[in-house]
Amino acid sequence: MDDRSADEWTWRAQLPRSYRLSHVFLLFAGRELKLRYKQTVLGVAWTLLQPLAAMAVFALVFGRLAGLPSDGIPYVPFVYAGLMLWTYLTGTVEAAGRSLVQDRELLTKSYFPRVLGPAAPIVAGLVDLVLLLPVLGVLVAAFGIQLSPALLLAPLCVVATVVIAFATGLLFAALNVQFRHVKYALPFLLQLWLYASAVVYPVSLFEGTWRLAYGLNPMVGVLSSFRWSVLGGPLPGVEVAASAVSAAVILTLSLGYVARVERRFADVG
Repeated sequence: MDDRSADEWTWRAQLPRSYRLSHVFLLFAGRELKLRYKQTVLGVAWTLLQPLAAMAVFALVFGRLAGLPSDGIPYVPFVYAGLMLWTYLTGTVEAAGRSLVQDRELLTKSYFPRVLGPAAPIVAGLVDLVLLLPVLGVLVAAFGIQLSPALLLAPLCVVATVVIAFATGLLFAALNVQFRHVKYALPFLLQLWLYASAVVYPVSLFEGTWRLAYGLNPMVGVLSSFRWSVLGGPLPGVEVAASAVSAAVILTLSLGYVARVERRFADVG
């Protein structure tokens, strides 16, 4: 058998396995969508109400009463742009964090790449993000914000958010299998992460070394870049590079940890 025939045989042999894996992934993603939209009273409306309600509270407390700066951008679209990505992040990380525990029967009875479980809610959550985009468009128009060619970079910020959500969700999913109390700590940790990120205030509050250190929070650079690309304001600086490095480190650690402990999932699942 020549090299070409061997390559073709290998490619054909992988097709059934690839089909099974895609079927498993679509099963997980479809179930997540059903949980999001069929088992809630408000359905799609709830997806819109969460960031809008948070925006109203933050705009009143931090924008009007506390008078936090927003880099020359009207505070309402400033905070909504941050909440839009943050709502996606927290919703998908929580769902990913409990995914492997929910599927513990599959963990014990069959093998599939464990990353498929946490990856499914990350992808399914993009539907929520799409639903939130028109509201941002309305706010941009209502406040007379002029769009620029930098808008073309906004999808990269969304991709970066997806990567961070996957890396974080995968890590917590693996930890949750082995340490069940993780599921109780996760919502609290995400709430702390919210206030440690540039969601309700700008990165410009930090300068020099402090700004670089603050950028080690992977969402800081993403949120700053997303606002800049859509709403304008100052060009993000060193925090973008710092956030990119920390996001890459978290993703590497998450994949490495899962690869090391996934054989034990069936025993403790």
